[in-house]
Amino acid sequence: MAKPLVQGGLWKELYEKWADRLIVILSVKDLRRSEVQISSELSWERTAQDVAWELVYNPRINTISRCENVVVSFSAAGAMWMKRNVAKAGEKESDIVPPECTLLFDPLVIEGMWEQIHPGQMVGYNTCLTASIVHELMIRPDNPNIPEGVKAGLCALRHLHEEGYEYQNPDSSRGINSFPFTKIARDLESCEGKPFGTAEVQYPTHLLDSDVVTSDKKPFIPGTWTILQQQQVGTNELESLAAKILSYGAEAALKDVPMGKFGDLLTVDRREIESFRSIRTLVNEYCSQEKVKRPLSIAVFGPPGSGKSFGITQVAKSLRPDEIKEITFNLSQFGSKVELASAFHQVRDLNLTGKIPLVFWDEFDSVFEKDKFGWLRHFLVPMQDGQFMEGQTLHPLGKAIFVFAGGVCHSIEDFVHESEGLREAKAPDFISRLRGYVNILGANPPETDKDEKMTDPFYLVRRAILLRSMLWQNAPKIFEDRNPKGKLNIDSSVLWALLKTRQYKHGARSMEAVIGMSNLAGKTNFDQSSLPSEAQLDLHVDGQDFLSLVHEITLEGETLERLAAINHDIYCEGLRKKEYTYGEKRDNVKKTHPLLRPFAEIPESYKESNRSAVRSIAEKLKKIGFIMLQARSNEPPFDFPGADLDELAQMEHDRYMRDAIAHGWWYGPDSNEKEKTNPTLLPWRKMTEEEIQQRYADIADKIGREALSEDEKQKDRLQIQGYPEILKRAGYTIMKLRRSNL
Repeated sequence: MAKPLVQGGLWKELYEKWADRLIVILSVKDLRRSEVQISSELSWERTAQDVAWELVYNPRINTISRCENVVVSFSAAGAMWMKRNVAKAGEKESDIVPPECTLLFDPLVIEGMWEQIHPGQMVGYNTCLTASIVHELMIRPDNPNIPEGVKAGLCALRHLHEEGYEYQNPDSSRGINSFPFTKIARDLESCEGKPFGTAEVQYPTHLLDSDVVTSDKKPFIPGTWTILQQQQVGTNELESLAAKILSYGAEAALKDVPMGKFGDLLTVDRREIESFRSIRTLVNEYCSQEKVKRPLSIAVFGPPGSGKSFGITQVAKSLRPDEIKEITFNLSQFGSKVELASAFHQVRDLNLTGKIPLVFWDEFDSVFEKDKFGWLRHFLVPMQDGQFMEGQTLHPLGKAIFVFAGGVCHSIEDFVHESEGLREAKAPDFISRLRGYVNILGANPPETDKDEKMTDPFYLVRRAILLRSMLWQNAPKIFEDRNPKGKLNIDSSVLWALLKTRQYKHGARSMEAVIGMSNLAGKTNFDQSSLPSEAQLDLHVDGQDFLSLVHEITLEGETLERLAAINHDIYCEGLRKKEYTYGEKRDNVKKTHPLLRPFAEIPESYKESNRSAVRSIAEKLKKIGFIMLQARSNEPPFDFPGADLDELAQMEHDRYMRDAIAHGWWYGPDSNEKEKTNPTLLPWRKMTEEEIQQRYADIADKIGREALSEDEKQKDRLQIQGYPEILKRAGYTIMKLRRSNL
């Protein structure tokens, strides 16, 4: 179907009589010509959701979504497939969920980018796509795999673009160009190494109702939908993904995740990708204009060391590397307006050389003449009129790109909030002259929300991408075959320390410093011996925390069994102190307990519970500021865990409850091995129903509503107090992290 869409007698006839058998194929270009709002060249997520909304909810064209299949082509970059959902018996029309929507995309490009890399134009793109889908219907008529047909069609489309038409009868005076039928047919049969990822498109409007759940889908993810988040929901999955990125590179680890690559900058965060692509469009449009009246003004925010200037520079230079020249001024170091006028002269002089100045006004939000945001008023005329005043003379600036980098405010939201009420500083006038902004997220963990949940766990992914890039720049010999896409040779302990250390004090600068301080000259592997001392590490990370990760115990095999047995012995010791003896049944009156026997003789489920308890030691310690270190320095004894005893004991009890319920147990007033009921599956303290649902949402229906008894709490406390003994057997000690570094 081509424009005009969903019009005419043929469409009406087909739609009214054969909608349940129709496959509609159209291009997004024709769709955009149908009074719809669909973004372009921002992110795959944004474009896919825009298309889905228009096809389902826009009354001008939404009859399309009631057809059995719809394929929307983004030319050579990808396509979207929409599959109709039909009502089940007894369902009302209003209960029908929107069509299933799947995005088939090239993670390395966005719509229009493949054509920029491979310029030119051919006739027959939709012919390739349509023929491939028809081929799929022919070979699998009962159950056609439309997405595979679309992917093969996209490969054929690219082949057509790159190879062009065939010249037939070259020896004849009547030689002609003809469609390469044989080659394209071969692509439809087999398209090896298809570069296209797959992602289910999340309908934001449909899933605003939290009761809407589909059993075969991943859970709805609140907030801005990202393909990365959809595919990597759990924290453990994210850690594993970050490790793969650091070891093998983002392209190898993120096969089905959109990436934004701008020169040497690589990002996988949807917000950054959209912001950078918006800036790229602004810069490209501005540089293409012959005559401009004023500079292009952009703001960039982020934590210290997040790479604010690097990101914008790479975006600009990836567009016009020979035309744009970077120049930076730090306004916090300026003492007068005279210095600002001198800076404007340097910008003007650079412009006169034929270059487009990319001017970074660093820390533009700093104090000037004791006024908060005191510099803003001095930029209003240059931003609006492209002129600056020196004495009584106005000087033209010429074409320039102004980038205002925040030093005090770490996001545009912070800046707007801080500027409220500062009309004398001309903050609203300044903001009105900006044409774009970017919030750089950085590689440190963000603040937690009111429920103590991390608002952005994907900092690990950004950290991994940055670390790999820095290691390549500083130590290429530790990459296999000295190839930036090669495997990184690094000890797993060092890898996890680089990724999981709590904070790099000065952001990316500290990451680069840790690598620079490491002894990697001439080495082909980044091992523990390459790391600097704790005192040196303290300059840029918490040295204790970093080294505790390097030396983190690996609990598996014989070591795990030994420590699990010690954990069981400590539990039994606590029971004996309360004068319990062995008995086949648990009886708190007769004081008998079936687990009062050697570790080797207890049931396997209880052995696994002890293993789980030991595995969780490091995680529980870290949550309250303790670390495990190799006992090599005669560390002085200390009162562990002091005031943190009950917090750790409650964490251990919660772990025990979840572990028991995962093995089929639930709360009952009596302990019954056969029925799998246990009276200790109770909250640590008396809680309201709302508190129980908040803390134990996943197991709330399996636990009791009374508080755990003091006797049972004491058993958990004894387990915690046994940690030093357990770890001593493995050669480790426990140490409190320095509070000043928390």
